[in-house]
Amino acid sequence: MTDRFVTGIRDFLQREDIPLVRFQKGQCKDDIFKQRLKKFKAAQGVVFAGLAQEKARGPIEPATQRRPGKVDLASLLRARTTMTLKWIAQRLKMGLWTYVSNCLVQRRRNSKQCK
Repeated sequence: MTDRFVTGIRDFLQREDIPLVRFQKGQCKDDIFKQRLKKFKAAQGVVFAGLAQEKARGPIEPATQRRPGKVDLASLLRARTTMTLKWIAQRLKMGLWTYVSNCLVQRRRNSKQCK
């Protein structure tokens, strides 16, 4: 996530007076939601925004995320193994699997144009 995106969310939460709940690792998010929903007075709306870090595998460095060598390696892994795009994205620290997918599509299109 970019700093601009995070700032936009924080501004929205503050402007709309929506609480930000920072979940601890292993904490049951459904239980927290149910507790807060009981206290929620409005007929509809956002109960809270939750922040959980337990699935993060380390920060993504923008400079290394887009290295051409990583796209080449992702392409090889995808072509020669049964590894999923999600697995490849996590291991190569390339961000979301959808980003890897887009990079691979763009790579195929560029190589077709070169032929």
